[in-house]
Order: sequence, then structure tokens, then C-alpha cells
Amino acid sequence: MRTLLPILFLVGCVPSDPTDAPDQTAQDIAEYDELATKLGKRATTFLGKEADELQAAGKRIYWLQYASFDPTVHSSLGGARIDYAFPAGTEGNVRVSDQLVVTAHRQGDVVYYRAYDAAYANTLRAEISLPAPGDEQRWWAYCVDKGMVYIVTTGAQTTVYRWSPGAQPAVELVLEEHGVDVGIFLDLAVYQGRMLFIESGRLWTLDLATKTAKWVGNKKEISGAVSTNGLGILYVAADGPHYFENGMTRDVKDEIEKTGYRLNETFASMHHYASEGVLYRGTVVYKGQAGMFAYDLRTKTVAPLLLEPRRSDLRIVFIDPQITDETGTLYVTGLESTSGSVGADGSVYALPLSQEP
Repeated sequence: MRTLLPILFLVGCVPSDPTDAPDQTAQDIAEYDELATKLGKRATTFLGKEADELQAAGKRIYWLQYASFDPTVHSSLGGARIDYAFPAGTEGNVRVSDQLVVTAHRQGDVVYYRAYDAAYANTLRAEISLPAPGDEQRWWAYCVDKGMVYIVTTGAQTTVYRWSPGAQPAVELVLEEHGVDVGIFLDLAVYQGRMLFIESGRLWTLDLATKTAKWVGNKKEISGAVSTNGLGILYVAADGPHYFENGMTRDVKDEIEKTGYRLNETFASMHHYASEGVLYRGTVVYKGQAGMFAYDLRTKTVAPLLLEPRRSDLRIVFIDPQITDETGTLYVTGLESTSGSVGADGSVYALPLSQEP
């Protein structure tokens, strides 16, 4: 399950007048509780504590379950659940699209990539094998875009393979031949003809049609999720989330703090960026100091989505936002604890992004 650093309870600004402070603070707390209750009514419990490592792809949401050491793979589309009969890959690795579920299994000096039909419990479309990495990697980095799989091998050169299950893998390009001096290749994703990849902490974008690569210019190493809406790229670095589009980078954390949004004096900073972030169309959904919030990149406004309840018997901390692109449903995990610390697991909640609270 998850291992998280402690997250401090929210401490707001208390008015300086000791006569007014108790009454005003009580009113502020009541206003927070009222909003938390109102927002909470929009959320439904989607899964219990058994779910882990959520991945959204198109209209489908995937997750793993660790009933034993080897996790099982599951998904849901429009409420129709599929419990896949095939195992996850080595160390639980799985890459998905709305069409495919792909795993990588290392056996000795060989890595087997298996592509399954996402709509069925156990329909293997195709399998290929590649010589395993000779360094500390367990398998070659890979990703899925609709019905296509991309695999990257490293060594003397960094080769990107394109694999359509049922055919043989074909070389898409060699990164060094297109102006990329690769250090340590870490991960990749492909969306609408654009390849995003991370090497040595740097984030690159590459047009697969023109084979033109561009470093986005991040000043801090990538430390979190990278997502795109087809136009811009949201990436989480060590200094927070940034939005890159048309050669320009915006400091999303700084913009959020400058919006002027304020529930009240006691909870003045509850919407400030704390961690995580995912891009949905023109909106950044992120974990704030007291729950999940949405930041509109066009209007530069903040809206609360789900506030962490103030309860003495149970603490719930919302993490890991995942959004099904076409349906606009937000899934978050609420880590639960009765001791006041951050819990290790909790239920998964679902709520629509398209409706106002």
C-alpha cells in the first residue's frame, strides 16, 4: 500500500482581537463544515479499501487489488466492472488505454509484453518478447495509446518501437538522431500524435509526425504526474505544477495563490497547492491544503471540489486525482485514519466535474 509523508493539519489565520476571535472563528468553521457537507453530497463511494494504483484512460478507470503479494487487475466502464483473469506484470506494472491492457513480465534475460483486450476478462491479443535490460531496469519503459504500444530500449542509442498487437514491432525513431542527448531515460506517454518523455529529470515533447523534439525547459526535476489535453502539458516538478503551451511556461502554484479566492479568514489558504495535479481540458485538478480543488487556466479562478471533513473520530485525506477524459468523472482516494495521522488506505470516491456544487 502507500507510504506517505505526514501532512500537517490546516492552520488558518486567527483574528488578533481576543474578544471577536472565538465567535468569528466559530463562524468560519461552521462555513467550512457547511461547504464540506454540500460538496460531499456530490461524491459517491466507488470502491472500498481494496483498490490501489488507479489509472484513468478514456472512459475507463483501472485499479489494482493487493489481496496477495501479486496484484489483480480490474476496470470499470459506465459502472460495468471487469475483473481481469490475467496477472499484472512484474512488480505489478500495467499500462492501459481504453482499448488495451498491457503488461511486461521479465523471465530471466527476456521481457514478455502481453496486450489484452480491455473489454474482456481474459482475451490476449498478442505477445512479443525482447532481450531484457542489462542494467538495473526490470523491463523496458512502455506506454499505450489507444490500440498502439510504444516501447523504448536504451544502450548505445535510445530506440522507440511502435507495436500494433498482431504485427511485429517497428522502429518509430532513434532519439539521438533527432537532437536528444539522452542521459537516463525514465518514462514516456503518447497522446494524439505527441510523445512526452522524461530523461534525467527533463521533460521533452516530440511530434511523432515531424519527429521534432523540444525540451520544455523545466528548471526542477520532474517529480510527479505529466498530463496533456492535446494542446498544453501539465507537469509536476519539485517546485510544484507548471503548464507548458506554445513555448511558454506558467507557474500554476503561484497563479493559484494569486487568484484572490478565500472562503474566510480562518481557512484563507485551504486552496493553496499541496501536491499532485492532473489536467482535464483547460482545468488543473489538484490537492490543496484541505481537499481537492480545480483551477481554470483560462479564467484563473479556483473552485473547491471536495473538502476534507473535520471530524474527531476519523481523518480523511484525499489524494491521487484521476479523471476519465470523455465523461469528466473525478476519482480520488480518501486515506482514512482514526489516530489523526495520514492513513495508509481508504475508499475511492467518484464525483462529476461537469456540475456546479
